[in-house]
Amino acid sequence: MKRIAMLLVLCMCLGTILAGCAGTIDTGPERCRRYWGITKLQHRQLNDDVDFLLLYERNSRLTEYHARIGQ
Repeated sequence: MKRIAMLLVLCMCLGTILAGCAGTIDTGPERCRRYWGITKLQHRQLNDDVDFLLLYERNSRLTEYHARIGQ
């Protein structure tokens, strides 16, 4: 019984070593390009959020023309 348990543990350890994810390690330039893309995206999202909070965005309307009231 002890021998079967040891064989099972050995197979599990060997399986975890051999079943690793391939291709997850990036080179330096790939990692830098990914971080730069994430930074640009977050910068654009921050600009949109600040514009929304400071009410710089116009309200969406069904028409592209401004409604004139009180002529």
